[in-house]
Amino acid sequence: MKLVKLALLASLIGVAGSAMANEVTIENVSNHPVPVRYQFAYHNPGQSVVYKGISETVVYGNSNIKIEVPTDTYKHAGITVLAVKKDLTDPQWHTLPESARQFDGEPGCWISTNAKRASGNIIFTVFSYGKKHESLTCSTQIAQ
Repeated sequence: MKLVKLALLASLIGVAGSAMANEVTIENVSNHPVPVRYQFAYHNPGQSVVYKGISETVVYGNSNIKIEVPTDTYKHAGITVLAVKKDLTDPQWHTLPESARQFDGEPGCWISTNAKRASGNIIFTVFSYGKKHESLTCSTQIAQ
């Protein structure tokens, strides 16, 4: 009877482990909110990248949000940032260049997680140059 209970417990732990999610943090180190549009991205080596769903969120100034990324059956799972707004009053989304949105490709505004690195950060910094000119940079940081 104890052996059956242990086997059942082990199988439940295995099911829970396979449904786990990794985590991506989007951080805003500027002093005002930045609306962000992003998409989940998945990749297995040797196969094409799969994109799923588009979501939007606001990352308030000098804060961050954490997003759980389900790994499904993929080796790499993460987030690709598609567009941002300058602030909450900006009516237009500013789409990032295609080169910055290439998941698991050249460095860009995306973060990939896997079994060894279950989390990572996307960091936004806004620089102001007078009243009308601003630039936003996106950097990434892999958790060790």
